[in-house]
Amino acid sequence: MLKKAQSHLSRLRKQSFRKKVSILRSLDNAPSGAKLRQMYQYKVESYKEYERLTNEIKQEYRNGVVDPVHVGLLRFRKLK
Repeated sequence: MLKKAQSHLSRLRKQSFRKKVSILRSLDNAPSGAKLRQMYQYKVESYKEYERLTNEIKQEYRNGVVDPVHVGLLRFRKLK
């Protein structure tokens, strides 16, 4: 169990590192100094927002909220 948790933690660290490297590579041609820090923060926040939206969409899909059949059944039940 401990080895599995350590493996998972190691994988998360690697993913986090790869994400940071990806952000820095995208800012390779950016100006240095305070603007670079601001642009990095913007990129980090946009990744967080993207992940939040992705999780929200997954949850809606699992709950059947965006399923057209589910919506149709709800309307049909209201008509009864």
